[in-house]
Amino acid sequence: GGGRVVKNVAGYDFCKLLTGSLGTLGVITQLTLKLKPIAEQRTIVACAVSGWQTAEHLLQALIHSQTTPMAVELISGPTWSSLTEWPTGGPESVDGGLWLLAMLEGTEPEVRWMVNQLLGEWREQSIEQASELTPEQRSVVWPALVEFPAGEGPLVVRASVVPSATTQMMAAFREVDATCELQAHAGNGTVIARFGAFPAEGLSRTLVSRLQPLAAAADGNIVIMSNPGKSEMTPQSVWGGSDAPFQLMSAVKRNFDPKNLLNPGRFVYH
Repeated sequence: GGGRVVKNVAGYDFCKLLTGSLGTLGVITQLTLKLKPIAEQRTIVACAVSGWQTAEHLLQALIHSQTTPMAVELISGPTWSSLTEWPTGGPESVDGGLWLLAMLEGTEPEVRWMVNQLLGEWREQSIEQASELTPEQRSVVWPALVEFPAGEGPLVVRASVVPSATTQMMAAFREVDATCELQAHAGNGTVIARFGAFPAEGLSRTLVSRLQPLAAAADGNIVIMSNPGKSEMTPQSVWGGSDAPFQLMSAVKRNFDPKNLLNPGRFVYH
């Protein structure tokens, strides 16, 4: 699956193939890890964003920024707004608030330079309500960002789309549930929505008819991360409705596990 040299793949790229397969293609018996030293300093710079279009402009500008954030998060929802004292937005802000967070790490001089540089770039884009979070704020915000997908709720789903469709997907979730909590890993187009209530129109209609086609149009998909009520957990609603990838994945599954011994019923295979 891997090795200690750069050129070590012949045939299947087994490591990438296993990633996300939920134990249905193989059993891992040994791991060799490459470790990276912990950065000397890490901080978070946050700004209040007035709307989805402004957020999109800021995300596009980060592509050309002279800074190099190690993570870019776009968050919205009542829980986030009550988590800490964020920079405040304008009077027409998105319901539940909307904040863009850039995580910066490196040596102390590197981090200080990137903080000042990014705040300056945001000011040039007419973003005045921005600041570096204090250590006390970071101690609250960072764990919340890490643990958000595992939070309790009647329904938690994850959309994976092209990064340019991140804000569009977040706005679509908010149209379905005005109280839903949102977190987007804006650098890679992953949007996690934690609903405040189970969709009144039903899970299948909400996902299959409304949200999954939108994600598919953005070269992505939507999967269910948590549904404690287990209502309407059909394969199409859980894993999406595209047939062609399922056929390809099933062919790989048959080659790796012809007797269906590995985690049967766990993933898209039946």
